Amino acid sequence: MRPLLPVGIEPGCPRRGRVRPNILFSVGGEDFELPPVALWPGEALEQLAAGACQWDTRSIVGIAEVADDVDQAIEHSRRAIETWRRVGDRRGEGIALDNIAECYRKAGDYQNARTYYVLGIEVFREIDDLWGEGVGLAGLGRVQQHLGDLADAVATLEASLDVRRRIGDKWGQSDSLHCLGLVLQDCGRTAEARMAWTRALVICEEVADPLAEEIRALLVAAER
Repeated sequence: MRPLLPVGIEPGCPRRGRVRPNILFSVGGEDFELPPVALWPGEALEQLAAGACQWDTRSIVGIAEVADDVDQAIEHSRRAIETWRRVGDRRGEGIALDNIAECYRKAGDYQNARTYYVLGIEVFREIDDLWGEGVGLAGLGRVQQHLGDLADAVATLEASLDVRRRIGDKWGQSDSLHCLGLVLQDCGRTAEARMAWTRALVICEEVADPLAEEIRALLVAAER
């Protein structure tokens, strides 16, 4: 299996964010592997789409887009969507939609982020892709929180947690619980927030998730 780095990532460079399991896919019958990374530029999505690659069912989807030029990243992802649709790859389409949603979320455009998360979730549900659905629901829940739709955010994040439990995604479960705790805290449900973070911390320690440090800080602050 050949290693491949997405655009903007150099071997040995510091990783931004949480390191997730490798992404696996194939092009022309040849398997490729992406080292664990915390960003997935829209340009890389476009290049992969142009190669009509098929994503392995173990792929991790919804990797955060953190490019400096959000508009350019979104444009690359839009072109990737067109290519995925042309070759009939629904999973690639869902990944690109999620990527656009994440771009908008990071730019603070929560209305557009919500629109694209919903579109991505619809695609993932149509093809029974629980990985993508769990990631998309988690992103949607965060956006609903920013929009002040706290009751919807709680329900969405609980749904994300349920999906991620069903497929045994421990990293995803800690992420959903972490976000759920933040929303519960905003709702004034501090005791429930602490419970969510406590559960998240147990999982983080089990899988050596670096998110554990942030969750410990949240628990300490909640006790004050």
